[in-house]
Amino acid sequence: MNRKPSPKLWRGAVCLMIAGLLAFSLFSNRRPPSPGPATNTALGLQPLVVIGPDGQASIRGVTISNTNVRDAAFRALVASGHDDGILIGRQMPTNSQQISNLTATLNAAITTGLLRPATNQFLLPNAFDFNPVD
Repeated sequence: MNRKPSPKLWRGAVCLMIAGLLAFSLFSNRRPPSPGPATNTALGLQPLVVIGPDGQASIRGVTISNTNVRDAAFRALVASGHDDGILIGRQMPTNSQQISNLTATLNAAITTGLLRPATNQFLLPNAFDFNPVD
């Protein structure tokens, strides 16, 4: 009655162990994020959305150049409650295409609700909008 386990059983067990180790390494966050150029060192947090000097948005390091995918990703971030804002790098765009990409990305972030326009209560009223009372 001494039977050897079948090779299929061994392969299945090895595949399950590899899948378990892979899932453990992906979902366990044992290290704090390393400080880098796109890190808020005061809080030790990395921003979720970063806009590079080419005007393209990247989410957690994955650059999104397709506008439809970018807009859908921004909407998904807002729907999931990750509307913490955007980090724009220090290097600014140098040509018209990069400026166009930057303005399109910022416009998409505003229209999807990821980036809210700043409201300043101390702005002076526009002189052309003044309507005197009769």
